[in-house]
Amino acid sequence: MKKPLRKAKRILKRVVNANRYERRLRKAERYRVLAERHEQRFQEVAKHRKDAARVGVWRKFVDAQVSRAALAPMQALPMQDNKILAMAYQSKQFACNPKYITEYLRTQFPGEFDITWAFRDSHRFEWLKEWGYNVVEMYSREYLYTAATSRTVIYNMRMPVALKFRPEQLTIGTGHGGGAYKKLLLDNPQLRRVERWEITQAATNTRLYLSSCTAYTEHVIRGAFGHTGEVLESGMARNDMLVNGTYDEAVQRVRRHYRIPDGARILLYAPTYRKGTRVPSDYGINMTSVLQAAKQRFGGDWVAMIRMHYFIQTPLDTPSGYHYIDASDYWDMQELLAAADVLITDYSSSVWDYSLLRRPGFLLATDLEKYQDDQGFYTPIEEWPFRLSQSNDELLAAIEAFDEDDNAARCKGHHEALGSKEDGHATERIVERIRQEVRTSAT
Repeated sequence: MKKPLRKAKRILKRVVNANRYERRLRKAERYRVLAERHEQRFQEVAKHRKDAARVGVWRKFVDAQVSRAALAPMQALPMQDNKILAMAYQSKQFACNPKYITEYLRTQFPGEFDITWAFRDSHRFEWLKEWGYNVVEMYSREYLYTAATSRTVIYNMRMPVALKFRPEQLTIGTGHGGGAYKKLLLDNPQLRRVERWEITQAATNTRLYLSSCTAYTEHVIRGAFGHTGEVLESGMARNDMLVNGTYDEAVQRVRRHYRIPDGARILLYAPTYRKGTRVPSDYGINMTSVLQAAKQRFGGDWVAMIRMHYFIQTPLDTPSGYHYIDASDYWDMQELLAAADVLITDYSSSVWDYSLLRRPGFLLATDLEKYQDDQGFYTPIEEWPFRLSQSNDELLAAIEAFDEDDNAARCKGHHEALGSKEDGHATERIVERIRQEVRTSAT
């Protein structure tokens, strides 16, 4: 009796297992069919776009149109002449030209202006309230109200296209780079149509652009930005400190922040941003050998500060020790430039700012041919103020052969060729323009 029972159980188990196997097959077949459908959908979408970024850009376009329509009634709100809204670097920093303009307004005309700064993660900037600023979260209700009721809006990047500012508002685009170096925005032949719309709309949203030189006005503001309105060739507010030599406090602030020993000299390495994937090893710099070369040529003990572009999240590979400092999160690039005894960069417009100091500067461009094909330049790189190297060995040779008189002559000639407007009084001109707008609107 037991033997037939065991046999029956084995048969039943096989049937159960067979049923399970059959169900798994059916389930696997369903997943396979779903996977094929998803792949077909992906291929259909891929036919109409080059990559996922394009979909993101179109979504931004649609969101901007909806936002502008929804916020249009806010234009009926009364403006306040003394009210100013300021932003910098995608509303992530208290820095650059907007910082120096608002600081001048705050300290030189106390109580005359009601200044608000807008930030993403605004809780990190609550300390600005102690200085007398208002702080709001970007795209919050308070931000939208402030943007609609401020007579003056100051930003160092493209004006937000999600808002439509009124013609009587003084929207100021300060820019965040001087000179005319790498090609930008509308001068990029691979730019998508919707991206061109965003750029031209930002230009329409900007009533006044500030310029550091005639070449910047011609190539960048009129060309790359597509701006046809008013331009104030004032110089850059953030560079007044460098031109006038009033940077001792800023230098000491940097040295205290990073605990740099007294007497140690600073080499600042600040490469610019490139589109696409770029890992630290691609930069082709050997910081240890560069510091040794600086020590041999200029004397003294040296530390290297590495300042990566704010779009780049991956730090540069460097040896450990106090000689190597990651300064990518420091809040003010101008203070780092003022503190640096030597600058090494590639295609960054920081060459314009730093050449105002007439200090040793070097270009290390290990991907020059590719960058020139992909991006291009307004001013040939051979005419920039600093000597060009395309490898670490060439850079070491350039440091060894550095000549102060040649460097000073190249910097002076470069600023003359580009029609520099940097004379140390940019902030005064900009603030006077803002005050003039207030006086005019009051009459």
